[in-house]
Amino acid sequence: MKLLRQNMNPLPGKTIPRTGKAPFGQRQAVPDIPPYEKLLRDEAKIYNELDILVTVVQAMEEVPEDVKTSQDILALLNGDYKPGWEQKNFYNALNEELGGFCLHDNLTADLRQTIFRIKSPADAQKALDKAMSGIIEREEKTIVPPTPEARRTMRMAFNGFVERQNGSRISEVYAEYLNTRDVNKHYRLEDYDLEKSETWQLMKKQPAFRNFDKAMKKAFVKMNVPPELAVKMPVSDIEQIVFDDFSRGNQFKRKAHVFNGAKNVFCEILINNHEKDLKELLGKMGVDDAEFENVAKFMREKSQFPPLIKAADGSWIEASIHHKENIKDANDYAAANAIDNFVTIFDRVDDKKSRQKIASWTKETYEGEDECLPRRIPRIHDLLHRLDEPLGKAFCRRKDAEKRNASEEWKPRKIRETVMREETIRRLRFKKDVCCVAGLSKGMSFSLNEKDAQDYENKIGLMKEQNNFVKRERQRY
Repeated sequence: MKLLRQNMNPLPGKTIPRTGKAPFGQRQAVPDIPPYEKLLRDEAKIYNELDILVTVVQAMEEVPEDVKTSQDILALLNGDYKPGWEQKNFYNALNEELGGFCLHDNLTADLRQTIFRIKSPADAQKALDKAMSGIIEREEKTIVPPTPEARRTMRMAFNGFVERQNGSRISEVYAEYLNTRDVNKHYRLEDYDLEKSETWQLMKKQPAFRNFDKAMKKAFVKMNVPPELAVKMPVSDIEQIVFDDFSRGNQFKRKAHVFNGAKNVFCEILINNHEKDLKELLGKMGVDDAEFENVAKFMREKSQFPPLIKAADGSWIEASIHHKENIKDANDYAAANAIDNFVTIFDRVDDKKSRQKIASWTKETYEGEDECLPRRIPRIHDLLHRLDEPLGKAFCRRKDAEKRNASEEWKPRKIRETVMREETIRRLRFKKDVCCVAGLSKGMSFSLNEKDAQDYENKIGLMKEQNNFVKRERQRY
C-alpha cells in the first residue's frame, strides 16, 4: 500500500484545525485533561521522534541512493515516493509497518531542523542517539548467534510450555520409531543416562530445566523410548515426548504448560517486590485502585499479567514481557533468561477508540508549533521489535553458515541446525537495570534491585526435584 496524500487525512474523531488562532481579545479554550493523558501525549512525542529517526537511519543504510538529501528524507516521510521506489522491499516493508499513517505529520519544528542537518548515516545515528531517553541505549557487538536448537530451548524456558510438533518438526528416526514401536516393551528409569544426551545437557543450562532429570526419564519410560534413542534426540523430539506425556492422548491441545517458565517467575518477583511501583506506574496510565487490585490478584494466582487491563476512561492497556537481548541474537545462552534481560512493557491497545482519542489531541493545548502532538499510538513493544531490524540486522547474516556434521536423519526435517559464524549486531535496547516501563522516559519506569535478582535465582534455580511435568498446569491454569 503506497503512502499517498489521501492517507494523510486526519483520523475520525473530534478534531480542531491545526492552524488559526482565537479571535483578538479572546483566550483560546484549553480543555481540562487528566494528568495521565498529558503524560501519554509527552510519551507519544518521544515515541514518534524515535520512529522517524529510526526510519531515516534505516533508509540511509539500506537505500542510500534514494535519500541523498534532506529533501529526499522529507519526501520519504511524506509518502511522496519517486518513480521506482515502490519496487524496493524497503518501502513495501515500511508501508506495511506504518499501516497508512504518515510520519511527516508527526514532524515537530525542532525535528525538521534536525533532519535538515543530516548529511550522512553517521549524522542520522548521532541524531538518534541524542533523541534517546535515559532508559534506552545503543549496543554494538560481535557475536556467534545461537543455533536453532539453542533458540528453541531458550524460548521454551522463557514461556514455560511445550508445543505439539507437527510431522516435519521431529527427526526422521523418531518419526519412524513412532510407527514401529512395541508398546508392550517397558524400560526403567535407571536405564536412561541423560549425561550422554547433548540436547538435555544443553537444555539444563537454562535454570528452568535444571531440576527435571527425573521427570524427563519418566516421560521416556511412558513413551517407551529406547535408552539408546533417547540420548540422540534433538530438542524437537524431546519437546514432543514431553507434550505427549502431558496431553495423555488429548488431541485438541496445542501446547502444554508443564514447568515454571522464566516469565512466570519474573511476574512473581514484580508483584511480590514491586506492588507499590506497579500501582503507581499503572495509575499514571489511568488505572484506578479497584482495577489494580484485580490485576494484583490475577498475578498472584496465575503468575502472569492479565490479557488486558482497563483504564478509568474505558480504554485498555496490554502488558507484555520483552527480552532486551533478543533470543535470536543471544550471545550468552545461560543469560538469555536472566532477570536483568527482561522488561515488562505497558502499552495502550491500538484500537479504533484509542486512535480517535489521539486524533482529538491538538496543539491548542500548547503554546507553539513545536508542541504539535503526534497522531500515532505509542506502541513501545512494536517499536522495539522494529528497532531490532534496521539497527540489529547483522551484516551478511548467516550467509556462510555451515551445516553441522551430525547425520541428517537426526535433525528435524524442516529446521536444520547450523554452525553460525561471527557477525556484528547493532540495536537499541532498554538499559540493564530497567525492569518495567509504561513509556520511554524515566518518569514512566522503575528498576530492579539486588533483592529481585536473588529472589529470582532462588525461585527458578533452587526448586526441589520435579517428579512429573504434568503438575504445573493444575496449579497455574
